[in-house]
Amino acid sequence: EAIRELKDDAIALDKALFPNEPPLFPHQRQIFRNLEHYPRNWIEAARGGAKSSSIGRWLPNYLLRHPKRRAVISGPSYRQSKIPWRYAKNTIFDGAILPWDEFLAKEPTESNESALIVFRNGSSILALPASGTKLHGTRGHVLVLTEFFDYPEDLYTRTVVPMLAVKSHGEP
Repeated sequence: EAIRELKDDAIALDKALFPNEPPLFPHQRQIFRNLEHYPRNWIEAARGGAKSSSIGRWLPNYLLRHPKRRAVISGPSYRQSKIPWRYAKNTIFDGAILPWDEFLAKEPTESNESALIVFRNGSSILALPASGTKLHGTRGHVLVLTEFFDYPEDLYTRTVVPMLAVKSHGEP
């Protein structure tokens, strides 16, 4: 019910669904606003500036409001891509007002090659390493690239640029 009522206010929905999480700092609220209103965002901050935690907190919020959407998180190393993924998982498991199975279709899975969270509404969060064939050919409605400056240029050209090609109506 809260999802329908607060669909247009990500910050209020975050507070309603995840009351066990600390309040969003002003810069995190601005990140939420930017992610909601602009199709391409660049989040730059010093180490410890809450970039990964903000993304990890915003993704479940966004995906609960938008059924059948996929968010893909990638970093130059798999470890880096799993940081925001784990924040998202922890937000759902530790911060939510409801038990995790009210939000998720099944328990999150994490292997040596990928990490996946599947929501009851068909949306998902997938974390992949930038290296290897896993990322190549993957599509998503939301693409999160962590530590972007560490991506090799050929990987960016071969894999990331095609992911940014979007069909009409935001379909990957």
